[in-house]
Amino acid sequence: MRLLRAMFWSNTVILVSAASMIFLGRHEDRIRLVLISARDSLFTSFSSDVSRLNLTQADLSRTGFLQDSEAGRAFWRTKLDVIPEVVSPLEAAATSPDDIALAKAIVLSFSVGGGTGEQIYFMDWPERIRRARRGGGLCSDHTKLFMALAELVSLSAREVQNGKHAFVDFFSPRRQKWVFVDPLYAVMATDGRGTYLSSVELRYRGLHDMPIHFVFFGTSPRHIRTEEDVRLKAYYGDRKVLARYVLTNGNNVATQASVGFVPWVPWEVRELYLYLSAQRPQYIQFVDESTESGEITIVQRTRLLVLGIVGYFAVSLILYPLLCAAGRVGRRGSRLPPGNARAAIGGGGRLFGPRP
Repeated sequence: MRLLRAMFWSNTVILVSAASMIFLGRHEDRIRLVLISARDSLFTSFSSDVSRLNLTQADLSRTGFLQDSEAGRAFWRTKLDVIPEVVSPLEAAATSPDDIALAKAIVLSFSVGGGTGEQIYFMDWPERIRRARRGGGLCSDHTKLFMALAELVSLSAREVQNGKHAFVDFFSPRRQKWVFVDPLYAVMATDGRGTYLSSVELRYRGLHDMPIHFVFFGTSPRHIRTEEDVRLKAYYGDRKVLARYVLTNGNNVATQASVGFVPWVPWEVRELYLYLSAQRPQYIQFVDESTESGEITIVQRTRLLVLGIVGYFAVSLILYPLLCAAGRVGRRGSRLPPGNARAAIGGGGRLFGPRP
């Protein structure tokens, strides 16, 4: 019992300290990377079906791709109405049949290329959009901003990640295909003949040394402007980076935002609730001959490690209180007088009232 008691209190202190570091130290990249690694290991599945990556939005939905509810969309609209400087230009752009121009307008409505280092992922909507317009946020924040605003103008979008970076595809009804766009750095890509590429096509061409023509449409000095930019080479010129392709299996940003929590509930608690209630999309990692076998092994080993740690803390924090409770019940039974103890066992006696 002494060992269990020591484990219980020491693990309680560890968990409280860790929770304090998470809630109070959101800006620490190391903490965030550890949490992301744990999340990805638990919520990633693997698929070698490339046709799944090319399905239309309607067909993709039938495979379990999460979509926003009508209530979520209605809530979302009221949230975004408070930033007319963003909404009004997008609604005007949505009247044009040119969905490429619309996607560019969405990017330029909030993106200035980042660069301030400000973390915005835990902020409430629409404050995230306002901060991004000042240079805040990372690539993952910008993908969600794009998907959120695309929802406003009925443009379907999905998030994709490679080894180092996150970007999006939007579905072009005019072209009947997904089209790649990097919202953080305002970059798109064509095959050199003017045909816009999807992220799947971009990956394939990069891995097979086929020509890619990048289209730079950013207006901020922090956007990528040339193919000589080291960021472009790091994110889209490295074969090892391109080989990793992870699709977020849903875009229900509006529904997630509509989850009814009181304002003081920490972002981390809300995220945990979304994952446990299956309202947060999971991830599908595409696997083919270009995928490194070690990549899958790392995810699987990390998953086992995370489950082991969670199981250890669960057992150590539950077992001691249960044994203490059982001990108290046992001590109460041992204090009963012999006659009352027999009565309790036999079902009669004064313990249960006078005999008839």
